[in-house]
Amino acid sequence: MGGAVVEGEERDTGDAALEVLRTELARADAAIARTDTKASVLLAVFGPIVTVGAAAVQRIPLPAAGRIALWGALVLMLLAVLLLLAVVRPQLRGSGFHRSRRMTDEEMAGFVERIVEDPQRWYRQQLLTISRLGATKFRRVRLATALIGTGMLTAVLAVASSQW
Repeated sequence: MGGAVVEGEERDTGDAALEVLRTELARADAAIARTDTKASVLLAVFGPIVTVGAAAVQRIPLPAAGRIALWGALVLMLLAVLLLLAVVRPQLRGSGFHRSRRMTDEEMAGFVERIVEDPQRWYRQQLLTISRLGATKFRRVRLATALIGTGMLTAVLAVASSQW
């Protein structure tokens, strides 16, 4: 492989590319972990709120318009909870141990050999897969937080409007 001179020392560009890919893969994994943590915290907070809200909405003395608005708020928050569940749901899709679990020893040896022959390709594929997964999870969390905010605002307006 070709080399590059970096501050007086020759450095293999293949090794440098592998290091960049490893670093980016680690960053993508960390971003997914943070997104999963955010989704889990939001689920822990708003899952019970939706459950208790659905049980309590019948007992809250509100005019019909306020009750409808409160149900609308609960529906928005329920949609957010469902999106958050989709974020934390495992999505293996033929990667990692999910793919390896059905391999024979010979198939596993061939798989490892292909990785060793072209590790950059393997890391690129992993980074693409993880990046797409992370982007999907992030979009879902962002939409869920928008739904939660809208639902909370709707609930507050429903209760406040019944007081006028």
